[in-house]
Amino acid sequence: MAHELDLTVRLQLGGRSITIGGHASPYRLLSSGFSGSEGAEAVIETAAHAACGGDAVLSRRIAGRDMTLVFEIADHDNREAYRAALLSFFDPTADGVLTVMRSVDGKTVTRAAACMLSGRVTLTQESLHAFIRVRVPLFCPEPYFQSEAVNRDAAKTVTPLLSFPLTVTGDCGLTSGLIRCADTVSVRNTGDAPTGFVLQLTAMDAGGTAGMVNPAITREEDGAYIRLLTSLEKGDTLTVSTVPGAKYVLKNGEPCLLFDRGSTFFALNRGVNTLKITADAMLEPPDVRISFRNRYFGA
Repeated sequence: MAHELDLTVRLQLGGRSITIGGHASPYRLLSSGFSGSEGAEAVIETAAHAACGGDAVLSRRIAGRDMTLVFEIADHDNREAYRAALLSFFDPTADGVLTVMRSVDGKTVTRAAACMLSGRVTLTQESLHAFIRVRVPLFCPEPYFQSEAVNRDAAKTVTPLLSFPLTVTGDCGLTSGLIRCADTVSVRNTGDAPTGFVLQLTAMDAGGTAGMVNPAITREEDGAYIRLLTSLEKGDTLTVSTVPGAKYVLKNGEPCLLFDRGSTFFALNRGVNTLKITADAMLEPPDVRISFRNRYFGA
């Protein structure tokens, strides 16, 4: 277990939260007081072969994780007030988020997981003069810890003003600038597993006509794509989410279910993913932004 000042845990239940660890918190995490965050549990279902030795693997998955927090109310004078506040805080019906912050080489690494109470929270005191010890059992249905959001914009480069010796009249030349808009977004998933993403594009057509017709997002590494059968005019926005459990397409904030039957709401694989933005008609590449969270097996 790291030194308590190198590890801080924030537990949110409903709209309230407490911070365990650090200088300012009255809650002090005990040695070995945070368990279950180390690694994900692999669950394998098998069946015995009928006529030969060995087993057949029927399924393989990652199970949700059980975690436990054990900390003390390290404020002797106000312990009863903190005890009453904790009894009110631990709502058995509330969904929560557990955020783990570790200090690594002077930087803070933050990872979070959705959680809920999975049993009885106990508050014990060995004597009237001892600190109150709190034990909190948690369950995380999603086995991964997620990083803070990572955002990436499509590249847009500007070439400095260029002067051309074009003579229209005796004292006139032509001065212009060149803007190069990339139609690809290259993102790197540095997590331990594939992760969903949210991509938003805005049609950018100075002419005011249809900015894009049937836009598509393709991962160049393997050809997986999402193709929308719709047109976008200047200023229209399209939002595509491939996050597991929250996959959707919105056009100007409204649900849009018009997409190619071969479309797959693919995730970002580990490593580099090159997303190419294309369309049947596209006079100018759109403004593209992508956000995602890396997923890790532990925190």
